[in-house]
Amino acid sequence: MAERTPIVLSNWKMNKTVNQSLDYLANLMRATDPKSSRMEIILCVPFSVIKIMADKINGPSLISISGQDVHWEQWGAYTGEISSPMLADVGAKFCMIGHSERRKYFGETDEIVNQKALALLKSGVGPIVCIGETLEERQLGLTTNILEKQLRVSFNRFSASDMEKTVILYEPRWAIGTGKFADSDQIAQAHHYIRSKLEKLFSAQSAVRTRIIYGGSVTPDNIAAIWKIEDVDGVGVGGASLDLSNFLQIVNAVSGAA
Repeated sequence: MAERTPIVLSNWKMNKTVNQSLDYLANLMRATDPKSSRMEIILCVPFSVIKIMADKINGPSLISISGQDVHWEQWGAYTGEISSPMLADVGAKFCMIGHSERRKYFGETDEIVNQKALALLKSGVGPIVCIGETLEERQLGLTTNILEKQLRVSFNRFSASDMEKTVILYEPRWAIGTGKFADSDQIAQAHHYIRSKLEKLFSAQSAVRTRIIYGGSVTPDNIAAIWKIEDVDGVGVGGASLDLSNFLQIVNAVSGAA
């Protein structure tokens, strides 16, 4: 893992006003020191606060700002949507796509995720691509089948260098917002499979350099166990990250062990 900088990602979902966001960021910046830690903190925030937060991060910082979704077209008559050039323009370094909630509530498919990922790369924004199986698929023994399809389709027309600019967020869909937690063996098997598949689809170098993080009911109570798992390069935190004190406990656990 020497080549891969650890990630702790916070997904705010549809939460926080401008003032709440700036207060969170200010306290997070005070609590983290880029000189004493080797990691990257990614805040996936609503579009309404991306620019004002990105502008506050001046100088060396562990923190990067990310969007939560994007449209696949650069411009056009898509009322309410946000394009990748718009994200780049307001200072987003990353953008999350294919989250289980987008798939569940908005019908997002792997093909759509692929179009969005390619659009982000074109604009210089790093895709954070969410993949993972449903509970029914896991119970039927289809986890690796689902992951293989998601990897093949989501990264269609990617080059090896494109892959190395991308973060994969493995989130078993049955563990999102449910309080259910994939055990260490389940996480290890999925992450190992994803990395081995990247080697076959792209190259050994891409497999080594691409960061694969785990998301799914991550809390301060289980972060130590997750961080010990081979091939886990970080975590994605949802509800538990809205409270900064909880999120900092997770950040500090990763920072101390990295």
